[in-house]
Amino acid sequence: MQDGFRFRCYPDKAHQKKLMPWIGHQRFIYNAKISEDRYFQRFKNRFREEIEEEVPIDQQYSHFITELTPWLRDVPSQVLRNGVVRWMQAYRRFFKKLGGRPTFQKANRKQSVWLTSELFSICRRNDRWFIRIGTKKFKIGEFEFVPHREFSRLPASVVLSVEGGHWYLGFSNEDDQYEPTRDEIGEYLETFTCEDLLERTIGIDRNTPAGKQVAVSSGQAFAYGETQKERMEKKERHNKRYQKRLSLQTKGSNGWRKTRKRIANNNRYTRNIRRDVMHKASRELVDNPRVYVLAFEDLRIQNMTKSPDPKQGPETGKWLENGAAAKAGLNKAILHSGWGLLYTFTRYKAQRAGKLVVQVPAPGSSQECRLCGFTHPDNRKSQSDFVCQRCEHTENADFNASGVIKTRGVKVVLSGQWREKPPQKTLRLKKRQVGPEGSEPGQSTVRSPVETRGKPRGRKRLNAPVEETGNPHYNASGV
Repeated sequence: MQDGFRFRCYPDKAHQKKLMPWIGHQRFIYNAKISEDRYFQRFKNRFREEIEEEVPIDQQYSHFITELTPWLRDVPSQVLRNGVVRWMQAYRRFFKKLGGRPTFQKANRKQSVWLTSELFSICRRNDRWFIRIGTKKFKIGEFEFVPHREFSRLPASVVLSVEGGHWYLGFSNEDDQYEPTRDEIGEYLETFTCEDLLERTIGIDRNTPAGKQVAVSSGQAFAYGETQKERMEKKERHNKRYQKRLSLQTKGSNGWRKTRKRIANNNRYTRNIRRDVMHKASRELVDNPRVYVLAFEDLRIQNMTKSPDPKQGPETGKWLENGAAAKAGLNKAILHSGWGLLYTFTRYKAQRAGKLVVQVPAPGSSQECRLCGFTHPDNRKSQSDFVCQRCEHTENADFNASGVIKTRGVKVVLSGQWREKPPQKTLRLKKRQVGPEGSEPGQSTVRSPVETRGKPRGRKRLNAPVEETGNPHYNASGV
């Protein structure tokens, strides 16, 4: 089973000054491969009939080291190579439908560099852990990192990242523990009866901090503590003041950089609190020995937090009120609650423990009675009160919703709907010219269905060499 670790590390200013070029050079190679890929994609789409070869997808990077970029030789070649490998890994995720095409990495966000075993070594002295980075030609030095939990073996590669002035050391390891697959867990749970599965299932209702942030059908509730709320509100007030100050400062000045760092530190503090609460909540839910199934609502968080479209008057042409300000407050509350984090953390922890996390349909869960199943808008008296109009069952609205989610989760498991459906391949119509010299009268184009998804059929380069068309990284607008 694979396990991930992320520890704080403490390089001094001399180490940081040497590490930042490594980060920048690896980011440059990563972005250069993206520019090259986009160049060839545009070239292929423009001259589709003349060129039948596929867009090249390789891990070559030596052609980026030219007279214009001699500074790329100031870092070990392994740093540049790892940048290309990171790009290829992102592309493979795109091929597996796990994400979109690789996008450019920006210098004003979280920065990181991937180091393989040739560039670092880890040692332990007097119960303290140290990492030594560099080669014979490019030496950086040794500094300490603090592991907050034990790890079984030394890593083969690490990722050094910096965010808001704080440095982190991350890596993953394989241990000898067996992790059952989702299919094995689900097929085993399908052998249970409905009554037995009801005793081993919990429903989890997620809300904004205005109510019970996480309400569980077993009676548990999780939310931010009072001290945490006060500190996060304080950080938010400070950020508003810093944002006003930032708008008046000269971009790129020392004061501008200090203000941005303060804003980043406040955001990081709030984010750490949110992740800490969700990690503890998910751990407590999964560690319950009587629970085999954990049911969540299938919430489309990305769609729920979209800004409303602007509205324009048909006659005057003026922009009308569309409720964007009120929607922004709701979006902020939803994202602040950490709905997605709780589901993600619970899912991978549950699978390691041999338990199943399922998603159930969300419509009507807050208006349905968990005892008799009667659904009506009048059942929900307020944000916290639920009174069934049929059986007069009275309960906290969040706990009633968690009971409804629990019942729906049992139905999902027994019906086999817990299985994830593979993404369906869609077809689109692609235009093709008819005739050797273009389209004929009355037959301008021919449309043929082709699949929009699929791996490239080859990895050959285009007929036009890079030397003739120019370096695609520097001449990306040449097509």
